[in-house]
Amino acid sequence: GADGLLIEAHPDPDQARCTEGEVDYLLRMVKRVFPEIEVNRSHIVFRFSGVRPLPFSGEMQTATISRDHQIQVVEPQAGFQIPIYCLVGGKWTTYRAFATQVTDLVLGRLGRKRRFSTENLAVGGGKNYPTPGLDRQSWAHALNLGTGLRVERLKLLFDRYGTRAEDFAEYFIQHGDTPLKHHWIFSRQEIAFLSQAEKVLHLEDLILRRTNLAKFGDLTPALLDELASILMTSMDWSDVERREEIDRTVNVLRDEHGVRL
Repeated sequence: GADGLLIEAHPDPDQARCTEGEVDYLLRMVKRVFPEIEVNRSHIVFRFSGVRPLPFSGEMQTATISRDHQIQVVEPQAGFQIPIYCLVGGKWTTYRAFATQVTDLVLGRLGRKRRFSTENLAVGGGKNYPTPGLDRQSWAHALNLGTGLRVERLKLLFDRYGTRAEDFAEYFIQHGDTPLKHHWIFSRQEIAFLSQAEKVLHLEDLILRRTNLAKFGDLTPALLDELASILMTSMDWSDVERREEIDRTVNVLRDEHGVRL
């Protein structure tokens, strides 16, 4: 472990929580790197703990196990006639390189040659991203001419969603763009569009994985209720389901992230 923080295997990833010892460690590190900045527990608005998948090892401490992703092959044997490729590790920043390695390995096994590459394929809000010669301001002005939406609003959407801001703009043209009553940076239509386009199933999906509202400490009981009401309409929840979603999210925020509304 680093500075007294022991990194250990976790028996149940679903039960991983940010411990008080980890909080102490992080506060010490901030003080060491930024000695002039005063940070203490009163400044914490959100906690998060993740579990990294690692290959099995006989090592006593997980800190000594490689963090690189791996491909482990189980050759055909009694019970199955095909090889099994086990992918261990990997993350968002390396997913494309990992996928390329897996594909090349499988193609080699099949005796086939690669025909396409995704090396320069843009995804999500990176598609049709402004070239270095076209800055965010120019991009927003061009979209403003086509939609009539305010340039400042378009720039905010661009910072949040990249070029997918165009999809939001088209939705706003049809449905309006009314600011939330309890959080002016988001609009009711923006939340509705997210619920429809980003596979939201629960209120906590919106709070924790489609926006940064919880991470930035912006949540209030009134805002949570307003968001639940929008999802209720968009996802055809009953009032009982809306109440259950609020209770579920409040419990998750308190239990897993130290957020008490």
